[in-house]
Amino acid sequence: MNMNMPDEPPPPSDPPPKAGLTLANSKDKGRARGRDLEAGATALRRRRLQIVRYLQIIACLREEASELRAEISSLESIIGAQADAISAMRRNQDDPED
Repeated sequence: MNMNMPDEPPPPSDPPPKAGLTLANSKDKGRARGRDLEAGATALRRRRLQIVRYLQIIACLREEASELRAEISSLESIIGAQADAISAMRRNQDDPED
C-alpha cells in the first residue's frame, strides 16, 4: 500500500517583475514568502493526512489482532475438549468393563 499522497498542483505563477520598480521587487519578495508559507502549509497538511492514514491502518490492525486472538481462544477450547475426550477414551480402554 503506497502511503504517499499525489503532489498537489503548484501555485499559479506570478507575472514577471517589471525592471526598475522597487515596489514590484518588494511585492515579489512578499509573494515568494507567501508561496513558501503555502508550501509549508501544504507539506504540513500532507503530513497530517499521512498521520491520519497511519492511525486508520493501526486501528484496522488492532481490530484484526483482536479477531485473531478470539479465534485462537476458540481453537484452544476445541483442542482442550478434544484432549479431554482422548483422555477419557484412553481411560476406558485401560479399564475395560467386563
